[in-house]
Formats: sequence, structure tokens, C-alpha cells
Amino acid sequence: MADDHLRTLERRFRETGAVEDEAAWLRERVRAGVLPEARARLAAELGYPAARRHWPADDSPTLLGWRLRIARRCAAVTPPAGGARFSLAVVEAALLALPPSAPVYPLVSGMLEAVEDWVVSAGEAQLPAELERLALRHRGYATQLVLWLSRSIGGGDVPCQRALRAALLLLEESAERPDPRAWVEAALHSRLCPWLLGCGDPVRTRVAMRGETDARSEGLGSQGGAGPAIAP
Repeated sequence: MADDHLRTLERRFRETGAVEDEAAWLRERVRAGVLPEARARLAAELGYPAARRHWPADDSPTLLGWRLRIARRCAAVTPPAGGARFSLAVVEAALLALPPSAPVYPLVSGMLEAVEDWVVSAGEAQLPAELERLALRHRGYATQLVLWLSRSIGGGDVPCQRALRAALLLLEESAERPDPRAWVEAALHSRLCPWLLGCGDPVRTRVAMRGETDARSEGLGSQGGAGPAIAP
């Protein structure tokens, strides 16, 4: 009976796309124990409209209060992956403030991909320690992003808070990002809410796409190796 009711609510939402119908489906999933309430509440904190219908967010008037609350709750959802996913989202947002020509860009993007692999592999993938060593040769907020992102896999909310602080400061330095908090909030919303609510996994999708790209590149490389040698 409960399953039939859930399917009916889901079908109604899929047909209408209305926030009210999604909110009803979301509330029933929590009531039935299909979705942990902590995840729904965090989605509400991140601004997800359907979740906010039933779990109004306590909007903090200060940036510090907002940062601490969101980082703490995200780290507590599914430790340690929740904290790592939080840090991934804010680092990805901050990466857009770095020009690809920046010396630290490969370090930040490299650590981001490594932590994504770690999350998808359920902790089995190894992080490249050389990225931390290379990052320490530089200074600035981008270096902090690399260090705190790598340490966020250990659990706890402190690395999340530090990664978020570095991302916000890096975005403040960028003239193209006039509202760092809004920029990071949008990144957290789009990257975390689908995963929190069981509606998709942007991290897993990116890792899969990266794997397909690598496979195609290897295939092209093997085809090229079978041809005649090209004189220098």
C-alpha cells in the first residue's frame, strides 16, 4: 500500500513537474523511511524548493554562521563521503575563478578529479600525495583548496569549513564573481541536492564520462600505433 502511494505521488510529480507535487512525494519518502530526513533538511538548507515546503531553512544573517552550519550538516550526512562531496562542490565553483593558465590550476583540477574517484570508489582509490607536495610550493587560496579538499576525505566538518573559506576568498578576488556566497550556494545546490535526494549523482556521472573519454583516447592511441612511423 505504501509503495503504491509513493509510486502514485512520484508519477504525479513526473507528469506535472510542480513543486507542490514534488514536495508531497518528498515528504512521503521521508515518512516511509525511504529517504533520511537529515538529507531532506540539508537540501532545504541548500535552497531546494520542494524540501523547503516542509523543512523551512533557518537563513543565517552572517556568512560565518551559514558556512559553519552547512559544512557541519553536510559532513554529518554520510561521513566521510558527505564532507568530501561538499568540498568538491565548493572547489569546483572556485575553479571557475582560476584561469586555466594559472600555475595552480592543474593542481586544483587534479585533486578534484582524484577526490571524485575516491568518492565513487567508496574510498578504495588512492589520492596522489604528490599533488599536496606540489601545492605547498605555491601560496594563496588555491593552495588551501588543494590541501583541504584532500583532507576532507578523513571526515569531520573542519576540512569542509576551511575548503569553503578558501573558495569564498578566491571568488572574492575574482572581479567576475561579485557575489561569492550566491555563486557557491548555486554550486552546492546543483551538485549536492540530486545526490542528497536520490535523484542523480553528478560526481558519478563526471567520473563515468571521464572514463569514457580516456577509453576513447586509448583506443585512438592504439590505432595510431599500428600505422607507419612518422619521421621527426
